[in-house]
Amino acid sequence: MTEEKRLLQKIHSLESEIKTLREENEILTSKAEDFLLLGIISEKINLAKSAEEAIDLTLESISSLKEIPYSSYLKYDEESIAVIHDYTTFLTPGIIGESFPVTEEVVSAIRGDEFLFECKPESLPPFIPAGLREGAPCGFCLVPVHPGEENVDSYLFLFVFSRQDAEEMRAMFPLLCRGVEIACAKVETIRLLQKINEINESLEKEVNVKAQEFVRTSALLSSLIDSIPDLIFYKNPSGVYLGCNTAFSKFAGLPKDRIVGSSDYDLFDREQADFFRGKDRWVLQQGKPVRNEAWVTYPDGTSVLLDTLKTPYCGPNNNNLGLIGISRDITEKKKTEEELLKIKKIESIGILAGGIAHDFNNILTAIIGNISLVLYDHELKSDSKTLLEEAEKASMRAKELTRQLLTFSKGGDPVKEASSLETIIQESADFVLHGDKVACECIIPKDLWFVNVDKGQIGQVIQNIVLNARQAMPEGGTIRISCENMDSPDKYILADDSAGRCVKITIQDNGPGIPELIVDKIFDPYFSTKAEGSGLGLAICLSIIKKHQGNILVKSSADHGTTFEIYLPVSVESARREQKTSENNQLHPRAKILLMDDDDMVRRVARAMLTRLGSEVVVSHDGAEAIDVFRQAMESDCPFDLVIMDLTIPGGMGGKEAVREILKLDPEARVVVASGYSNDPIMANFTDYGFCATISKPFQMSEMTRVLNVALG
Repeated sequence: MTEEKRLLQKIHSLESEIKTLREENEILTSKAEDFLLLGIISEKINLAKSAEEAIDLTLESISSLKEIPYSSYLKYDEESIAVIHDYTTFLTPGIIGESFPVTEEVVSAIRGDEFLFECKPESLPPFIPAGLREGAPCGFCLVPVHPGEENVDSYLFLFVFSRQDAEEMRAMFPLLCRGVEIACAKVETIRLLQKINEINESLEKEVNVKAQEFVRTSALLSSLIDSIPDLIFYKNPSGVYLGCNTAFSKFAGLPKDRIVGSSDYDLFDREQADFFRGKDRWVLQQGKPVRNEAWVTYPDGTSVLLDTLKTPYCGPNNNNLGLIGISRDITEKKKTEEELLKIKKIESIGILAGGIAHDFNNILTAIIGNISLVLYDHELKSDSKTLLEEAEKASMRAKELTRQLLTFSKGGDPVKEASSLETIIQESADFVLHGDKVACECIIPKDLWFVNVDKGQIGQVIQNIVLNARQAMPEGGTIRISCENMDSPDKYILADDSAGRCVKITIQDNGPGIPELIVDKIFDPYFSTKAEGSGLGLAICLSIIKKHQGNILVKSSADHGTTFEIYLPVSVESARREQKTSENNQLHPRAKILLMDDDDMVRRVARAMLTRLGSEVVVSHDGAEAIDVFRQAMESDCPFDLVIMDLTIPGGMGGKEAVREILKLDPEARVVVASGYSNDPIMANFTDYGFCATISKPFQMSEMTRVLNVALG
């Protein structure tokens, strides 16, 4: 082979290699352009702030770089297809927002059967703008998004070609798909970020709402806890305070921020702190509430009795977070309970005292009555009479003692009678001061008016005040008691319905006096300055005087002693009747009297008295028998002039029930009620029950005479 031929072959070979290299270069150039395009698309859509902007940038980038005259983003469903976004390189307006019927090409692309379609200007699909007819489109490509996925909206990217042939279009398809993938990834990322942002915003709103609710709830709870007067606190397991309410802050004497972070040893003395921590440890170890009562001292030195409940509180995993405590000041409650217990004891003692006094009065009735009968005999020797009078005085002191027992046990309304205060005051003061180093001076004018009072109750008032005065002078001293008539007392002194005149009793001691801070409290029930005192003495005095429509005042100053002033209204009619009775102890003409009492001794002595006074006496044991005797006397036309009935008959009919039946038999019957219970309401208001007079056991001849004169006069 000649050199020329070899050279030609080599030239042909080089041309072939050059052609191959050129083709490879074109392929590489095309791929480089494709990568450049994808890079541009990726770079542009990365700047997108929304899914819509990412799709618009994708359509614009692909259409511009690949000279595609029209591209759009379509949403597909089984019935229609709508243009969501589009991009055009010519001036023909797009068709965004319009919907069109589904075509075969769309169905084929969704199924994945075919993606490239040829078209002619005269037969363009409805979703391609009519203005492209002038551009002579030769075909279009549909790239589906989420093909075949269920429950996901179907979208398509539409790219319309004008000059490329079918092979160029098919070669470009992978690039378009890759560009669409990049766009879809960005869209998904944006939508995911939007979803995350929406979730974050929703969570933030929810957190804000919860935070506001928490703030409101915390404020409400804090206000609620602070409004509770009980002491509320909570600690961690180490005993460090985590919080408390206002009441506890006042109790500790520190602001809340000073209490938080402190322990009991920082707030209280060691003894109290040891006690508190001991209870804390028990609660935390046992995991159970504990309740206790203990005296606790405030920082200012005030001691109170606290009822404290401590209970553990745990976290969600049942881990021990500490304890909560609630303490209530029960000092007053405890005092009230103790006073109620005292009252119950007093009531029990009162019931016992009442029973003893009733039986004792019956015994005294026999003693005093028989002594009175003997003294009624004027032929007694002087020595014998003196002895009997002393015995009578002693018996009368016993009578006053039983009257006090009855007043203590019953209280009740006073059984009033016109009385001289001189005797009541003298006997009451002597009773309290007998054998004592405290002296008593009584200044009582002879013309002192009579007052309508219950002798026993007024005597108790005098005794209580004199007793207080004696106790105020343990080293001895003098109590001065004076009385005076008052024609025009101040309006505030007596009750509105009382008489215009009154008698003033002044009881003065030279003791240390009553402190000004407590002088207004001395009449309060259960108030006492003495450890052993019941606090009832002066309260009873005030109650008794008020029931007599009177008043009691106190004046006191340090180192000048104490003065009590008692005001009792005068009853003119009662005074006159008392004076008349005492001056003229005359006997009523012979009367027929029915006497009813269940006690044999009382019946015998009362019958003897009435007989000695010239009356005919018939006796009965109870109310039922008395009614029968009274009825028989009326039927025999020999009625009784007077009936004297015991008020209380154990196990039988007493005077209260019997008087009703007797008044049914004779509405004009005169019935007297007798009782050892002088404080019984019936004795105070006897006329309301049908009685005409009363006589209290034990009684003397003079009292029996008075009753006969009142009842038959």
